[in-house]
Amino acid sequence: MEAYREGQADLRRYMRAIARARERMRAGGGAASTPCYTDVCLGRDTELHALQQWFETPNAPLLTLEGPSGIGNAPRNPAPEQSAATSGDGSIARLLQELPTALYATQSARQVREWCFQERNMLQSVLDDLAERGLHAELASFVELLTIANAHRPPANLLDWCLKYAVHATHMPDESRAALAHAVFVALVDSGENAKAKQLAPILEGSPRYAPVVARFWHNIGEGDRARRHYEQAFIHAESDGVREEAVRYAAELAESEAVVGNLHEAETILRDIERRHPVWRMSEAVRSWFLYVGGYLNYQRGRFRRSRELYEKSAALGVHANNASRELSRVYLELGDYARAEQYALAGLRHFEGDPEPVQPTLHALNACLGDLYAVLECYDDALQRRLPALDFWRNEEQPRWICWSLNRVAEIELLARDANHPWRLTHRIERDAHALLHEAWVVIEPTYMNLPHKSRTLHNLGWLAWHEGRSDEAEQYLTRALDIRRDYGNEYGVARTLELLARLRFSQHRYAEARALFQQASDIRLRLEAKPYPAVKRANLSVHRKLQTLRD
Repeated sequence: MEAYREGQADLRRYMRAIARARERMRAGGGAASTPCYTDVCLGRDTELHALQQWFETPNAPLLTLEGPSGIGNAPRNPAPEQSAATSGDGSIARLLQELPTALYATQSARQVREWCFQERNMLQSVLDDLAERGLHAELASFVELLTIANAHRPPANLLDWCLKYAVHATHMPDESRAALAHAVFVALVDSGENAKAKQLAPILEGSPRYAPVVARFWHNIGEGDRARRHYEQAFIHAESDGVREEAVRYAAELAESEAVVGNLHEAETILRDIERRHPVWRMSEAVRSWFLYVGGYLNYQRGRFRRSRELYEKSAALGVHANNASRELSRVYLELGDYARAEQYALAGLRHFEGDPEPVQPTLHALNACLGDLYAVLECYDDALQRRLPALDFWRNEEQPRWICWSLNRVAEIELLARDANHPWRLTHRIERDAHALLHEAWVVIEPTYMNLPHKSRTLHNLGWLAWHEGRSDEAEQYLTRALDIRRDYGNEYGVARTLELLARLRFSQHRYAEARALFQQASDIRLRLEAKPYPAVKRANLSVHRKLQTLRD
């Protein structure tokens, strides 16, 4: 009775909502939405006790507060004096903070996301209510826990609301605003919404606490130098605090960032240093999986495909980064000549997003691009272009130089492979621009950026490949020589082999047969050591020159 009197005054705010609920019940709409016994209706001491027990039970069912915000579906605190919040509604805020954690603990992230998409309007009302009451700390905590419960990918309309609020909420205390911005920033980066995330970066930069996610953001948009500085800051901060797993994670992310831009020696040094200083294999699955993934990527960049495959498969087996590993395994099997498995892993990655109302667009386009690479190799040129063009359009809209360059090169390579196969398929028959224009655009986009040696050397290699096909021998030699120098300098053995093969063809066309034989032999030795198979069209083109060289020798 005493508890009832304590809450009686609060009901005044809900009179209109209660009246509307009564009208719905008179119209027969209440019975269908009345919860059954197992879905306990929260709000009284008995039900609050049941809620507390459910929170502490590992196999508890999904906890759901039915109905729109404002009708009393948030319980009162049975012990108001114990509330940590300073406002009279601290119990409501506390429940809202606890709800995502309970959901995340008892259900899979996918189930939680499905529930959040079903209850978007209710969650939107909660955000509006907390903002209107000026519960800044509670709002930041709720958004943070909500994003965690959704594996950092809550519904986009909630993220957009939080983004707008964080950008304009200069009235919030700095700590609460930064916490809110961080939760939204992480979710945007994980969802591939880097253009939106950029609006929040100034709020977070400069704080070691937020350095890891800011570093990942700069890495994603191709700012390798800025990414390195923030990863180093995050690593030093974690080391000084004695948080070994975080330190290892940030060091591995730094190594990945270095490998992406082509600083392979530095990346290898970082990974060796991690193994020397930390017991990685006794750490959590998430840390071990990421460490293996980065090792797989580094070996892929080196052209050591067997070792790369081994590390990616171990990473995927741990389950934490399985979808990323599937994408990369598709690329590895393509270079190993196992086209069935290359397709299998790409399709498995795409199936991961089936039923997802808001799939991660960068990953989705990357997986489709893997299939585009495969179809180009298998001489299904129209299918390859169909997979490739949406990725190019997406990255152009995102204005990210590295990925624009990457996509332009892959589209151009469809025609280059067709030319190697003596096939009449040309880009100008399908789109408005030809391979020459696409490759020059790729060079203009990537040349001013920091390092990005894999992308720069690939563009030069493809420009030389096209020039050779079009009979521009002097241009072809210049491009291929520059590509070869870059690939040798940063240690991409597989890239070296591919450029040597093109140079051998060029030397043959220049009647420099001894040099052509020597270059083919060097490329063959590298491929044999790496167990890397040439694409069918490339293999036929190389064999054609080999036979002619053999005839000349005989």
